[in-house]
Amino acid sequence: MHAHIHVPVKNLSQSLDFYTKLGYQKVKANDEEAFITDGCIILHLNNRTGVGHGLTFYVEDLEAQIKTLKKANLPARLNLHEDASYKEILVEEPNAVGIRFLAKGEEPVFSDLNLEGALSHCGAHYGIGIMATEFVAAIDFWEALGYKLSSGNRESKSYVEMTNDTIPIGIYREGSCPHLFITPSLTYFEKDMADRIALLKSKSVVFVEEITQFNEKGIVDHAIWAAPDGLHAFLFCC
Repeated sequence: MHAHIHVPVKNLSQSLDFYTKLGYQKVKANDEEAFITDGCIILHLNNRTGVGHGLTFYVEDLEAQIKTLKKANLPARLNLHEDASYKEILVEEPNAVGIRFLAKGEEPVFSDLNLEGALSHCGAHYGIGIMATEFVAAIDFWEALGYKLSSGNRESKSYVEMTNDTIPIGIYREGSCPHLFITPSLTYFEKDMADRIALLKSKSVVFVEEITQFNEKGIVDHAIWAAPDGLHAFLFCC
């Protein structure tokens, strides 16, 4: 299964300018959409409405996928082509993460793209963060989508980590994070994050929150940026 992160934008040029400052590289683009990468993940920027920030998965058989989702009692709906053939499946995630399934073979082909390491100034991408209003229900939902717990359990007081063969996610109990948290958020970790944050500030990247409480010298080594399209990201020093 392949996946990318869906990012609806109001102004494609403005969003591209922002991600370019972060060090993202443009892979494919036209006047209506762009695929960009940080070396670890792909973001699909587009002006489509009706699907929020979230994940797009590519599967072998949409008909089989809708049956699997319905068997798991997940709220899914089909969008059809004019000839009534399956076009896409949209799933209502309980915390407003946009989830879309498309048929494998429709995904963009990036013949020269090799996602083997961080390219952006943000560092290594760690996963998607989700603040869950109902913690256990959120875990159950993502398990029904094929994710498995890789860290923590249903009794965890703060968060759990879940993985499949695409993009990892972290599910947080409501109120467990003391910082600004917009679902879904990207998460990055690097040992030299203080230097990376300083570099991004020199490129006029504005952070919505700068965190110094973990640094003995009062240096900003954790921060949160917000893209013009509303996507947020945590930059953590590890």
